[in-house]
Amino acid sequence: MYAFIDVVNILGGIDITLEEDLVDPTYKVRNNGVWSTLYYKKGNYHFNGIETLRIARARHFTPVFSRDERQQKIIESLLKKISGLSVKNINQIYDILKTVILYLDTDMTLPEALNIIKDVKNIKKISKTVISTQNVLEQTYSSLLHLGLTEEDVDEDFDLGAWILIPKENNWSIIRSYIDEKLRGSSIKNEILD
Repeated sequence: MYAFIDVVNILGGIDITLEEDLVDPTYKVRNNGVWSTLYYKKGNYHFNGIETLRIARARHFTPVFSRDERQQKIIESLLKKISGLSVKNINQIYDILKTVILYLDTDMTLPEALNIIKDVKNIKKISKTVISTQNVLEQTYSSLLHLGLTEEDVDEDFDLGAWILIPKENNWSIIRSYIDEKLRGSSIKNEILD
């Protein structure tokens, strides 16, 4: 998480548009020495690293997949910033690599890391696809799944268990097929799919 915060700050922050108010009373934040709960009105923002991490992690009291959509916007904004770097930004590039290497355990060499940054410039499209109940998932409850029941099969005082998402018809291969379909004919270097 520290690397994430530092990279966003090295890039000078990122621009994000929140399509709806983001409110999470369970997420405590400290701004200018004052504790409060996470709250951002819908609108356009320029977020620093800590603020970006907050909106990436907030998940309570928002629609189920809205966090995924915010994370996609963050990635898109980061890619836009990184792809705009050039030789004149060598100090920023060096600081990003130094930060990532500090927090990441990898056997990647510096030239390999530089190639990844170079490849970001070749990304042509970012798909807004989210695996959700709109495509391959369905919602149920853990107790119902375990017992092979539906909500209609049980009384109102039955302990449903945790609310969960599973592949439709509990067919886990459908997720692989869906991802394969989205990736078919595409090079990972030229297209990022969520």
